[in-house]
Amino acid sequence: ADDRPLWDVIVVDAGASGHSLQYLQMPSTAARTFRSGLVHRESERIAALLADAATTAVHVVVIPEDMPLTEGREILARLDGDLGLPVGAVYVNRVRPRAPDLASAAAEALMRVSPDDPDAAVARAVAATARRSLGWVALQEEKLERFQREMSIETVRLPHLTADHFGMAEIDVLAAVIGEDAGARR
Repeated sequence: ADDRPLWDVIVVDAGASGHSLQYLQMPSTAARTFRSGLVHRESERIAALLADAATTAVHVVVIPEDMPLTEGREILARLDGDLGLPVGAVYVNRVRPRAPDLASAAAEALMRVSPDDPDAAVARAVAATARRSLGWVALQEEKLERFQREMSIETVRLPHLTADHFGMAEIDVLAAVIGEDAGARR
């Protein structure tokens, strides 16, 4: 009624990156293929909308593992290169939290529990689990730092959430992080 859009933001959760990049390329390809007529005009309009950084941003989502980060590099290169589309944020999903400062020392202390201690087996099992977890976090941090350095881009970290059922509570956690990032970008 007041000529304002019905929605402030429309989010499209695209499928696999290869397919999504093809879909994003279709309007400009159709505009070049059809040199006149309705298909040409509509394709040009949609291609211009997608390329307009004032109205569109392509956000890239990766997880902190080798193959997804490599794919993220390729996606960003294509968006910035031949597709010429505006890149929004790079979200890193399922990020393990950084370990508390004394976590490594605590794991080492547990390994030093006397074999005569009745809880020695439990202490060693907890220490082994902690060491593995610390190793995964260190590996994750190394990969993310390298990705950010190579791409000259900051990332937004989404926490690794564990739940029997991924529901509204988990969505609210992720939405808060994304909303905070979006507010900082304005």
